[in-house]
Amino acid sequence: MNNRSVAHAFAHRQSGKGSNMFTDGTTIYSYGHHFPIATFIDDDTVLFTSRSYSVSTAKHMSYTWSALCGNNYNIFVVPSISCNSISHNDNLSYLAEQSSEARAKSFRARLHGDHYKNIAIEQYRNLRTYINHFKISKDKIPEDVNLFINEFPNSDTLFTTKDLDVFAEKAKAENERRNEINKQKEKAEREKLAENIQKFRNHEISSVDSWRAGNFTYLRLAHDKQTVQTSKGISIPTIIFNRLYRLSKKESIVGKTITDINGTTYTIDKYNGEFKAGCHNIKKEEIESIALILGV
Repeated sequence: MNNRSVAHAFAHRQSGKGSNMFTDGTTIYSYGHHFPIATFIDDDTVLFTSRSYSVSTAKHMSYTWSALCGNNYNIFVVPSISCNSISHNDNLSYLAEQSSEARAKSFRARLHGDHYKNIAIEQYRNLRTYINHFKISKDKIPEDVNLFINEFPNSDTLFTTKDLDVFAEKAKAENERRNEINKQKEKAEREKLAENIQKFRNHEISSVDSWRAGNFTYLRLAHDKQTVQTSKGISIPTIIFNRLYRLSKKESIVGKTITDINGTTYTIDKYNGEFKAGCHNIKKEEIESIALILGV
């Protein structure tokens, strides 16, 4: 039986054994009895461990969670799940702490306040549901949990309308900040591109990064004017450039081929406002500037 099948056997209260994962139909384990993943408390209630152990155990937990979901079980993710020694105190304190910590994070978060807010509310509701499900009287609830519940009698009291407005303002401010950062990055990229294009034209560098060039290719004449060089490192004999340029003034050159100085052939895919051959996308003004220099 594979491990996914073991998980499904557990979800249907059946026994099964796979690779380092097994179940007796009540509890499912990873590697051994020392690590229970989940256990049935009754026909409708499952306690699922909040602990973690290893990468492979995390997979076992994922299989189990997936198998349980969709079966309408009451699932509580808590630290104490052993059938013989469940500590309601530990579980209640854990749920209250999870809600309280998420609430605190929601106020500190610059952008994801809503995310932590939702976790805080969900864990608070889990806390209340746990208390009701197991019929735990107030005098049996840990003092720290009672203090938390007294401060926030229900999930609606965790956050005020003002709090929610603050989250929205924070998210707006963070988005504006990130937009400004992106604008500055784009500006720096444009300036860097202009600098590199000029260096290419001055023969200080042999190419310009395609991603920085916005996928466009730039042209220059070699010092001896025998070749037209591209910013992608390709050189075309000037005589071929001249011939194609003159031909383009009379007829379409789409489908014609260009051979570089190394014998590599490129087919012209487009030539109107833009020239395209292979990975080269060249603006018309680039071609016209070279033609002007050559006097074609």
